[in-house]
Amino acid sequence: MITARLISLFCVFMYCIPVSANAQIDSLSYAFGYETSIGLLAGENDLLSSESDLREYIRGLEENVIEQSLLSDSILAVNYGVGAAEAVYLANSLEHVPKRKRPIVNCIIEGLRKVADGSITLPYDTVGIMREFKAVQDSAKPASLPEDEKCRFYVNYGIMKGLQSDLQELLDEAGGNGVKADCRYYAQGMADMLELLGSKPECAYDMGRIVGRTFLMNGARLPDVTVEDYIIGVKAAFGFSAQLMTREKVEELIQSVFSKYAETPVEEPIMAINVGGKEIEAGTRCSVHWNVSVYSVPERKECPGDVADFFDKALAIIGDKFGGSESCGFRFSDMVRFFSNDNVDGEDLLKCVSGFNNDISDGYKMFCLRSLGGEWTIGLASMNNPFTAFVGSASVEIEDGVKPVVGLSFRFGGDEHIDKAAEWAAFTSSNIGRPVVMEINGEAVMAPVVNSEITGGACSVTTTSFEEVERLLGY
Repeated sequence: MITARLISLFCVFMYCIPVSANAQIDSLSYAFGYETSIGLLAGENDLLSSESDLREYIRGLEENVIEQSLLSDSILAVNYGVGAAEAVYLANSLEHVPKRKRPIVNCIIEGLRKVADGSITLPYDTVGIMREFKAVQDSAKPASLPEDEKCRFYVNYGIMKGLQSDLQELLDEAGGNGVKADCRYYAQGMADMLELLGSKPECAYDMGRIVGRTFLMNGARLPDVTVEDYIIGVKAAFGFSAQLMTREKVEELIQSVFSKYAETPVEEPIMAINVGGKEIEAGTRCSVHWNVSVYSVPERKECPGDVADFFDKALAIIGDKFGGSESCGFRFSDMVRFFSNDNVDGEDLLKCVSGFNNDISDGYKMFCLRSLGGEWTIGLASMNNPFTAFVGSASVEIEDGVKPVVGLSFRFGGDEHIDKAAEWAAFTSSNIGRPVVMEINGEAVMAPVVNSEITGGACSVTTTSFEEVERLLGY
């Protein structure tokens, strides 16, 4: 989906380049605009194939970008941004729901808009809505309702979602720094993002409009980036104005700001986890011995017919054997499937999938892994042109003290190891917009979608399983 890829590409920079008070704001804004625009041109994009397309993109951006003053309104920006993030989470969750059971997103958006424009009267409206919810639950499931009643149900769902009862807690967890919760802005951000994720740009102007809209979704994280200088960077990337700095300087500036932020001490209690009987604090750098391989996931049309048929038959056998609920497709690939079953024996499932690889055609392999949400991911990987590297150390990051989410960050190169940052950049560049699967010492650990070229050699693995942390760290 071009829209999802476009938003993801934009957000990669927004979320990865926080700005300090001492940063060269004008230069950073220019670099930010230049780099995101170069990224749009990096892959195949029929909507930006001519000079007139590029000018229409800029016009769409200029006419729809958020006003600079709104980016400084922390209550609006933070609430709106959290709402947008919740919408992304909801949209991704719905991708795992069979189509016949999937909610009507347009009706959810309608309910969110009612909250955003203040047309809901409290508590009268919510009392009536909860009464209707109970009536539906007592009589039938939403999926079995007539279309008009089903839409009304999801409009009510959107209203209650917009009136998030624990919004203040949600903001605080997202790093809102005490900003006051406001359901109107939260609902507006959620509705806008759901619309963007569900729309497909039909022209270059639409693409510019989408990028303009995403500024407010990330404004709280980049309060010092100026819209005007960002647009100057866009025009320079497209060749419509003078380049104020070289591409190397642009990347150097962005990387220096990111590195400075990453090295800044965080004023939080030091957290630690117990791994293999040893306490490891957040920020600890551990020695590892990882042989990493990353493979692209092919599209069905790229696979030989016998390979695609084999994959489908294998999925059917897995479903019958392990009793998983109906498998669901992945929005970025028809060769990746999900299914949920808490009772599945992981070792048995992994052995089953591995067994299929004894019979599959050369050049392809099936993979299986468990995601953070607990669901199983099964897919097909192409063995052609993989990225391989050795990793000798990884840094431990801990994101949550209640149920720790552990991240193991590392780089492909540096120290005494072969530097593969350039090779990693080439691999990610050639796989923009598609999923890849990463294996560490022969076991699949994650299957992310590549949103943009990664030039610094950086990568990370995230898990909630202490058993996996122990295995990866060699304890």
